Amino acid sequence: MGVPAWIFAQNDDEDNLLSAPGSGRRHLRNSVQSLPANHPDASLISRVRAGDKDAFEEIYRTYFESLSDFAFIYLRRPESCGDIVNDVFANVWANRTRWFPEKGIAPYLRGAVRNRVRNRLRDLHRAERNADAWATEIDAVSPAPDSVIEARETAARIWWAVEQLPETRRLVMTLRWQQQLDIAEIASHLGISEGAVRVHLTRAMAQLRALLGDSAR
Repeated sequence: MGVPAWIFAQNDDEDNLLSAPGSGRRHLRNSVQSLPANHPDASLISRVRAGDKDAFEEIYRTYFESLSDFAFIYLRRPESCGDIVNDVFANVWANRTRWFPEKGIAPYLRGAVRNRVRNRLRDLHRAERNADAWATEIDAVSPAPDSVIEARETAARIWWAVEQLPETRRLVMTLRWQQQLDIAEIASHLGISEGAVRVHLTRAMAQLRALLGDSAR
C-alpha cells in the first residue's frame, strides 16, 4: 500500500489548516528535538523530519490498516475511517519539520486518529440535529408529509456529500453551514488567512456540485 499522491502535494494553506485543533498539533514543535538514540522510532522520525519520503511511506504501510481498524471501533463508518487516517498522515507530512511524537510513532498516531474521530462524531451529531430542525421548520409551514420527507432526504444527501469531502474542506464547510460563521470568523477560529478560507470553500462547493448535481446549486 502506497501513500496517496495528494499527501505529498499539499500547499501552504492546507498545511496551516491541517494544524487546526484536534489534529495533534501539540506534538508539532518548532525546535529541533529527538527521541533517545536507542528508541526504536528515533531513526524513522528523524528521516521524516528531514523530508525522507521512503521513511514516511514505511510508517504509512506499517500503521494504516491498524489505525483504520482503530477508527472503526469508535466511528462504525468504514467509508470514513480511511479518510481520517489519511488526514492524520497528511498532517504529519505537511508539518514534518516540526513533528516530534514524544512517546513514539504509534501512540502519537493513535491519539491523533482518536481526536479526529471525536471531531467527526461531534459534527455528525450536529448534522443530524440540523437536518431534524430543517424538516421541523418545513413541517410547521407546510405539514404535507411529502414535503417533510423530501426535506429530510435533501438534508441527508447534502450532509452525506459534506462527509465525503477531505478533512480540511469538510471542517471549513461545517463551520460555515452548521455554525453560521462568516469568512473572518472561520479564519480566526482556524488560524489561517481569509483567502485560504475562500479557497477551501470554493473547492468544497465544486466538489459538492459534482457529487450532488442540481441539489447543490
